[in-house]
Amino acid sequence: MRVQIFALVVALSLGMGICRAQSAESKPVEPVAVGQIFLLDSSSQTLKMLPVEGTKEVTHALGGGWSPYYLAGLEIKGTSSPFRIGSGTKIELVFKTGNPESVVLYSTEQVKKNRRAYYARNRGRELVSRIPGIPILVTQYGQSSYKLTTNAPLPPGEYLISLGTNANIITFGVDQ
Repeated sequence: MRVQIFALVVALSLGMGICRAQSAESKPVEPVAVGQIFLLDSSSQTLKMLPVEGTKEVTHALGGGWSPYYLAGLEIKGTSSPFRIGSGTKIELVFKTGNPESVVLYSTEQVKKNRRAYYARNRGRELVSRIPGIPILVTQYGQSSYKLTTNAPLPPGEYLISLGTNANIITFGVDQ
């Protein structure tokens, strides 16, 4: 009888250990720091960090010449991001932030040797309207992170992500 009880206890212990190992492995990998964004490689469940690039605020008068209305935007040096994603790739970006509702994805346009994205229409110092970014879906990911996805693969081009402040602007490019 003692041998049977011992065998049962060992079997239950092994079974519980196996369950624990499986649940630990199934936990998603999450970023450690707030303000960094990672591309999630779904096949290997690894994270690849996207670069933070310096920006400067820019304005562009609407209607040419002097106008009380202008576009407010961000300009990034260089014509392309060092982080490249293949065409047709499903975009899954993982990040930590205190304000997931303020995350925005913009396509940039090339202006001379820089990239630019506009986020607002202003009249003087007064905000007239925000310029919406590309439609995204932000969902909970793991215990303390979020995942950004798009409805469809992004077309080739240059993109930036704002986590709600212009301090952390993350960039990437989609190749042809």
